[in-house]
Amino acid sequence: MGRDWFVKPETTKIELDDKEWICVKNELNYGEKANLIKESKVKIGAEGAEDFSPMDTAIPGILAYVVGWSVETDGKSHPIARETLEAMPFDYVLEIGAAINGHILNSAEEKKVNSPNDTSSESEQS
Repeated sequence: MGRDWFVKPETTKIELDDKEWICVKNELNYGEKANLIKESKVKIGAEGAEDFSPMDTAIPGILAYVVGWSVETDGKSHPIARETLEAMPFDYVLEIGAAINGHILNSAEEKKVNSPNDTSSESEQS
């Protein structure tokens, strides 16, 4: 069985404070990730990402990952857009960004655990 060549469009709903939620992509495809890096102005070096702060990546990351949310005022929903995020309190944007970062870290850890490239059984047989 070969590898999956394309990112599956799977999502996860993440609960925030006060019964609010966001629905995020489980994984970005190449184009989405390249655009996120470009938009967030993150410098990529030999060791990976460097020279950035949460403020550099919060809004581009939210726009890349969030596909739905419960953000509304007086019963009116708001679009997932830069203008919406820039009108929010600073802490709310960072809360959403932190929830996404936690999701990314959990997904990466799950991939490691479930990786078919685990060679521990091969070394035990030698």
